[in-house]
Amino acid sequence: MQTQTRQQRAVPVVREKLISRTNSDFTDGLCSAYLTYFSDHEGKSLTDQDVYDFLFANLSDNRGTVLFNAGYRVGFVEAFIEDRNLFAKE
Repeated sequence: MQTQTRQQRAVPVVREKLISRTNSDFTDGLCSAYLTYFSDHEGKSLTDQDVYDFLFANLSDNRGTVLFNAGYRVGFVEAFIEDRNLFAKE
């Protein structure tokens, strides 16, 4: 992770990780979870157990394909990271 010089405040540089699509299931799952997160969880407190329960429930959900479910979990985590300060301390 690159940062600014010592004299300036250290700010992480955001980098993109591209995922090559093989079909639309992964992307559909990712978008669904991203939107679900921001409609149901944005700005609300979550415990580690809440996150575990959400991810585990989706892991065993047989309504979607395995690629949809994988995308769903990635979308939730992406939204979760965007909705918090990574460097916050309790």
